[in-house]
Amino acid sequence: MKPMKPRPANGPHAALADLMTQIAASQGEEPAVGVKLAADFEGISIFTFYKMLDPDQQAEFSYTRVARLTAAFKAPAAAEHLAQLAGGMFVPLPDAAPAEADEAGLLKCARESTEALASAWAAKADGVVTPAERADVARHFNDAIAALLEMRARWLMGE
Repeated sequence: MKPMKPRPANGPHAALADLMTQIAASQGEEPAVGVKLAADFEGISIFTFYKMLDPDQQAEFSYTRVARLTAAFKAPAAAEHLAQLAGGMFVPLPDAAPAEADEAGLLKCARESTEALASAWAAKADGVVTPAERADVARHFNDAIAALLEMRARWLMGE
Protein backbone atom coordinates (compact mmCIF):
# COMPACT_ATOMS: atom_id res chain seq x y z
CA MET A 1 0.00 0.00 0.00
CA LYS A 2 1.36 3.39 -0.93
CA PRO A 3 -0.56 5.83 1.28
CA MET A 4 -1.63 9.18 -0.12
CA LYS A 5 -1.01 11.00 3.17
CA PRO A 6 2.50 10.89 4.58
CA ARG A 7 2.93 8.78 7.68
CA PRO A 8 5.72 9.40 10.19
CA ALA A 9 8.47 6.83 9.65
CA ASN A 10 8.27 4.03 12.21
CA GLY A 11 4.84 5.19 13.41
CA PRO A 12 1.78 2.98 13.83
CA HIS A 13 0.13 4.14 10.61
CA ALA A 14 3.30 3.42 8.64
CA ALA A 15 3.31 -0.08 10.19
CA LEU A 16 -0.32 -0.56 9.09
CA ALA A 17 0.58 0.54 5.55
CA ASP A 18 3.44 -2.00 5.61
CA LEU A 19 0.98 -4.64 6.85
CA MET A 20 -1.30 -3.99 3.87
CA THR A 21 1.67 -4.28 1.49
CA GLN A 22 2.72 -7.57 3.10
CA ILE A 23 -0.84 -8.92 2.86
CA ALA A 24 -0.82 -8.21 -0.87
CA ALA A 25 2.62 -9.80 -1.30
CA SER A 26 1.51 -12.92 0.58
CA GLN A 27 -1.14 -13.43 -2.10
CA GLY A 28 1.14 -12.55 -5.02
CA GLU A 29 -0.64 -9.25 -5.60
CA GLU A 30 0.46 -5.67 -6.15
CA PRO A 31 0.78 -3.55 -2.95
CA ALA A 32 -2.38 -1.55 -3.66
CA VAL A 33 -4.50 -4.72 -3.46
CA GLY A 34 -3.62 -5.34 0.21
CA VAL A 35 -6.34 -3.08 1.59
CA LYS A 36 -9.02 -4.81 -0.48
CA LEU A 37 -7.79 -8.26 0.58
CA ALA A 38 -7.76 -7.24 4.24
CA ALA A 39 -11.19 -5.58 4.03
CA ASP A 40 -12.66 -8.65 2.32
CA PHE A 41 -11.11 -10.92 4.94
CA GLU A 42 -12.57 -8.80 7.74
CA GLY A 43 -15.96 -8.58 6.01
CA ILE A 44 -16.12 -4.79 5.94
CA SER A 45 -16.21 -2.26 3.11
CA ILE A 46 -12.97 -1.04 1.62
CA PHE A 47 -14.05 2.55 2.34
CA THR A 48 -14.43 1.80 6.06
CA PHE A 49 -11.07 0.08 5.98
CA TYR A 50 -9.36 3.08 4.36
CA LYS A 51 -10.92 5.31 7.01
CA MET A 52 -9.43 3.14 9.76
CA LEU A 53 -6.01 3.40 8.07
CA ASP A 54 -6.20 7.20 7.72
CA PRO A 55 -4.11 8.95 10.40
CA ASP A 56 -6.42 12.00 10.27
CA GLN A 57 -9.61 10.05 11.03
CA GLN A 58 -11.05 9.12 14.42
CA ALA A 59 -11.62 5.48 13.43
CA GLU A 60 -9.32 3.07 15.23
CA PHE A 61 -7.67 -0.06 13.90
CA SER A 62 -7.96 -2.57 16.75
CA TYR A 63 -5.17 -4.78 18.02
CA THR A 64 -7.50 -7.77 17.59
CA ARG A 65 -7.95 -6.93 13.91
CA VAL A 66 -4.18 -6.58 13.47
CA ALA A 67 -3.66 -9.96 15.16
CA ARG A 68 -6.22 -11.66 12.90
CA LEU A 69 -4.67 -10.22 9.74
CA THR A 70 -1.13 -11.03 10.90
CA ALA A 71 -2.07 -14.65 11.58
CA ALA A 72 -4.15 -15.13 8.43
CA PHE A 73 -1.61 -13.66 6.00
CA LYS A 74 1.64 -14.35 7.93
CA ALA A 75 2.45 -10.65 7.59
CA PRO A 76 4.97 -9.55 10.26
CA ALA A 77 4.76 -5.72 9.95
CA ALA A 78 2.88 -5.28 13.23
CA ALA A 79 5.19 -7.66 15.11
CA GLU A 80 8.20 -5.79 13.73
CA HIS A 81 6.74 -2.44 14.81
CA LEU A 82 5.83 -3.61 18.32
CA ALA A 83 9.22 -5.25 18.81
CA GLN A 84 10.91 -1.99 17.82
CA LEU A 85 8.76 -0.02 20.27
CA ALA A 86 9.78 -2.45 23.00
CA GLY A 87 13.46 -1.96 22.16
CA GLY A 88 13.86 -5.24 20.33
CA MET A 89 13.59 -6.79 16.92
CA PHE A 90 11.24 -9.35 15.45
CA VAL A 91 12.93 -12.17 13.55
CA PRO A 92 10.72 -14.89 12.04
CA LEU A 93 11.81 -18.44 12.68
CA PRO A 94 13.11 -20.37 9.69
CA ASP A 95 11.23 -23.36 8.36
CA ALA A 96 12.25 -26.57 10.11
CA ALA A 97 12.95 -28.36 6.82
CA PRO A 98 16.36 -26.87 5.86
CA ALA A 99 18.79 -28.60 8.19
CA GLU A 100 22.00 -26.94 7.17
CA ALA A 101 23.48 -23.63 6.15
CA ASP A 102 23.69 -23.58 2.38
CA GLU A 103 25.64 -21.34 0.03
CA ALA A 104 22.53 -19.36 -0.98
CA GLY A 105 21.87 -18.50 2.66
CA LEU A 106 25.46 -17.43 3.21
CA LEU A 107 25.31 -15.25 0.11
CA LYS A 108 22.07 -13.71 1.36
CA CYS A 109 23.81 -12.79 4.63
CA ALA A 110 26.65 -11.16 2.73
CA ARG A 111 24.29 -9.28 0.39
CA GLU A 112 22.00 -8.00 3.15
CA SER A 113 24.95 -6.91 5.31
CA THR A 114 26.59 -5.14 2.38
CA GLU A 115 23.33 -3.37 1.47
CA ALA A 116 22.88 -2.22 5.08
CA LEU A 117 26.36 -0.76 5.28
CA ALA A 118 26.07 0.84 1.83
CA SER A 119 22.75 2.48 2.73
CA ALA A 120 24.24 3.84 5.97
CA TRP A 121 27.24 5.31 4.16
CA ALA A 122 24.97 6.79 1.46
CA ALA A 123 22.73 8.40 4.09
CA LYS A 124 25.76 9.98 5.80
CA ALA A 125 27.34 11.16 2.54
CA ASP A 126 25.89 14.68 2.65
CA GLY A 127 26.47 15.07 6.39
CA VAL A 128 22.75 15.12 7.24
CA VAL A 129 20.70 12.00 7.95
CA THR A 130 16.99 12.65 7.45
CA PRO A 131 14.28 10.73 9.37
CA ALA A 132 13.33 8.93 6.14
CA GLU A 133 16.96 7.92 5.54
CA ARG A 134 17.28 6.79 9.17
CA ALA A 135 14.17 4.59 8.77
CA ASP A 136 15.44 3.19 5.45
CA VAL A 137 18.87 2.36 6.91
CA ALA A 138 17.22 0.75 9.95
CA ARG A 139 15.16 -1.47 7.63
CA HIS A 140 18.34 -2.53 5.81
CA PHE A 141 20.04 -3.35 9.13
CA ASN A 142 16.95 -5.28 10.25
CA ASP A 143 17.06 -7.32 7.02
CA ALA A 144 20.76 -8.06 7.57
CA ILE A 145 20.26 -9.07 11.20
CA ALA A 146 17.30 -11.28 10.25
CA ALA A 147 19.36 -13.01 7.54
CA LEU A 148 22.21 -13.60 9.97
CA LEU A 149 19.92 -14.95 12.69
CA GLU A 150 18.15 -17.23 10.22
CA MET A 151 21.51 -18.55 9.04
CA ARG A 152 22.57 -19.09 12.65
CA ALA A 153 19.41 -21.10 13.31
CA ARG A 154 19.90 -23.17 10.14
CA TRP A 155 23.53 -23.74 11.08
CA LEU A 156 22.59 -25.02 14.53
CA MET A 157 19.77 -27.18 13.13
CA GLY A 158 22.33 -28.96 10.93
CA GLU A 159 24.25 -30.35 13.90
